[in-house]
Amino acid sequence: MDPVKAHTIVSLCALLVATYGCDRTSTKAPQHKDLAPESSAADLPSFATVIVDFSASFAPLTQTDRLALKETARALSDLAVQDWPPPTTIVWRKIGTASATPAPLCDVIEYTRSIIGAASAAEHLRTQMETCTETVVRASRGQGTQEPYTDIAGGIMKAAQNWAPMPGRKAIIILS
Repeated sequence: MDPVKAHTIVSLCALLVATYGCDRTSTKAPQHKDLAPESSAADLPSFATVIVDFSASFAPLTQTDRLALKETARALSDLAVQDWPPPTTIVWRKIGTASATPAPLCDVIEYTRSIIGAASAAEHLRTQMETCTETVVRASRGQGTQEPYTDIAGGIMKAAQNWAPMPGRKAIIILS
């Protein structure tokens, strides 16, 4: 199998498993301040965290990695636009030696559907995701950005903590 396709398939499988295999919301989670207590699952917001490995064994990201990131970003955009209840918040983070502490790799991406301007809002989301993909690839190639090892547990912990108090659909996409 072509390495690009294999990498893309693994990324998409991780995205689908995270989205549909882990679609659980704690009943103890506090209600979002803007949501009525009688809100159904379809009314709750969506949250996704993409974590990308910056360890020396994975970074700098190659052209194949870039294509896999772009395909993952496209799939995530499609889910946000077509399937997930709005609003959708997406954060990109790096996995490194201290994955629980670094700032996001890109600005936090917020997507809200509306009847007026729906096509332009969807296109804006896709543009933001593509821009973030390029930012991540450039960041992985920067001087001193490769980390000696991977704190994947810290990356997963940080991703989970981001959205823990918020009810709604949550997904973690890991590229490592």
